[in-house]
Amino acid sequence: MKMHPDHSKVLPAAAAGLVFLAAVSSADPSRQPLDLPLDSKPIDRVTAPTPTSFAPMLEKTTPAVVAVYTAEIVRVVQSSGSAEEELLRRLFGLPTPYGRNGRSAPEIEERKVPVGTGSGVIVSREGYILTNNHVVIDQQEEDADEILVRLNDGRELRAEIVGRDPKTDIAVLKVDATGLPAIRIADSDKIEVGDVVFAIGNPMRVGT
Repeated sequence: MKMHPDHSKVLPAAAAGLVFLAAVSSADPSRQPLDLPLDSKPIDRVTAPTPTSFAPMLEKTTPAVVAVYTAEIVRVVQSSGSAEEELLRRLFGLPTPYGRNGRSAPEIEERKVPVGTGSGVIVSREGYILTNNHVVIDQQEEDADEILVRLNDGRELRAEIVGRDPKTDIAVLKVDATGLPAIRIADSDKIEVGDVVFAIGNPMRVGT
């Protein structure tokens, strides 16, 4: 999903990504395994008081929500001369840098084309981010050429893909930063119909 990944109090929807997180970290021997403890506290649906405001909970979780932007580098071939110049060269046999009656050498320009935008969540203070697979791929379903992560505090960091899984639509990114606000992952199997669940996202820099 390129808009809002589902989050609850501690992102239970991401619990399915725990096994994948361990897999991608162990696939690269140079990386230390991710230590992401599962928040297994039981949900008290009987005696817990109903809060009058969820603002304190959101203040704790929203700093870990990020916006993810991807771009593809495309190469555009352009003529080194105008159409009129090319016509005159052909009509009168004017020399070009590459000989008479030849075309000018084309110029290849690289352009950055936005591919997608989505949301992610920081799951490790060392800069690991959980997002969706389809957010970080290009139109050919390959890794996007450039990934930019915008943190809740306004910082923008380049990210690399640690691993991704199209089947579960899960991807793990890594940014070069430490001490980031991270969220704890909960067990989505414990959520029941009627529980209060929040969807928190930050696509397109509109804020959480």
